Amino acid sequence: MTFVSITKNYGNLAITTMDHSALSDVGMRRANNQDAYTVTLANSDEQWRTRGHLFVVADGMGAHAAGELASKLAAETVSLLYRKYPSENAPTALCRAFEDANAKIYARGQANPDFSGMGTTCSALVLLPQGAFCGHVGDSRIYRLRKNHLEQLTFDHSLVWEYRAAASQFVGQEKPGECKLPSNVITRSLGPHPEVKVDLEGPFETEFGDTFLLCSDGLSGLVSDEEIGQIMGRFSSEVATQFLVNLANLRGGHDNITVIVTKVGEAPLLPAKEATLDMSGGLALALGGMNLVGVIACSIWEKWGPAAIFFFCMILFSMWGYFILKQSPKDNGGENFDLGDPFGEGPHTRTVCQNGEDFAQVLEKVSKEFIEAAKAEKWDFQWSELDEIYGKAQKTHETGELSVAIEHYVTLINKMVVQLHNQPNEQEQG
Repeated sequence: MTFVSITKNYGNLAITTMDHSALSDVGMRRANNQDAYTVTLANSDEQWRTRGHLFVVADGMGAHAAGELASKLAAETVSLLYRKYPSENAPTALCRAFEDANAKIYARGQANPDFSGMGTTCSALVLLPQGAFCGHVGDSRIYRLRKNHLEQLTFDHSLVWEYRAAASQFVGQEKPGECKLPSNVITRSLGPHPEVKVDLEGPFETEFGDTFLLCSDGLSGLVSDEEIGQIMGRFSSEVATQFLVNLANLRGGHDNITVIVTKVGEAPLLPAKEATLDMSGGLALALGGMNLVGVIACSIWEKWGPAAIFFFCMILFSMWGYFILKQSPKDNGGENFDLGDPFGEGPHTRTVCQNGEDFAQVLEKVSKEFIEAAKAEKWDFQWSELDEIYGKAQKTHETGELSVAIEHYVTLINKMVVQLHNQPNEQEQG
């Protein structure tokens, strides 16, 4: 499912425009989708200032339908309860929403033997005027791309990452996946236990052009950080979301795949504090100088008459207005707008995503193998259109126009996947 860009204005407050898209796919090897996600946009001035936009991804685990239920409960409960604590600041409210979701999933597991021990990861991104912050349990990830640097804002609660942290070997850009331990064993999730520790990360400053991505490990397990960053930086959220899911499926799709991409648009995020009109300062100035003004006015009247008095008053009121606007900035409404002291230790990894040649070669190989498989299976594709795109991709690749070549390869692969989905199944053919 794709969410169309939404832009709203409330008085002088512009809710940040965002190009954002979300998609969840069952993958190639699973019978059902145990991932879930929600996108909840602020729909008023107050909500934008106090709670912002909320994006949530959850990846469930458990036999039967337990994982599917757990992830659904997590995504829906966090999204609903995050806005139900008006007396708390945003990070505290999100943490409480996670804890309540954990309690709800745990209670359902205890009440039904079929759901015993069910659990789910849960990662939530909040975008506010003051910046961005994350709430996180498990190994679903949240990334931020700024220019050509991709940063992982969350810490994987997995055996690999926990081992690295405990051994003090996880430093800078060292990849936790290089450790010779099972990569799919998570150490923390919502649901299995009555209590859970929630990681909060942030707040992170947000700039025009920043792109955020939330995903389950169905993506991050098959597509590298550098590849994710290359796609996020080159394409709209919708194209990026579709292609990342397609690429993971073409590499085996061994798990469910969920991706949310959101780009901060043209309206910049507001600062945490902004100038407000304070009439008391201006009135004090005006009243304090009234006697002096009177004396000067009388002198001007005697020498130059009413016209001079008029221009003198205009100058006076201009100075008064300038004084008002230069008053010290004040908080926009109390503690709800204060995110508090920084929390967490993120970003936890940082990857430079600028080697277009290597990525173009990867896409060329994927495209070639996909075409060969499609022709071997005799799929009914629109080959004239696809061959034309492939030819453009190869030509621009050979001439060193890497960005254009990558764009053509991505377009080709996305179109081929759409046409593959439109192929009649065996029952229809029979």
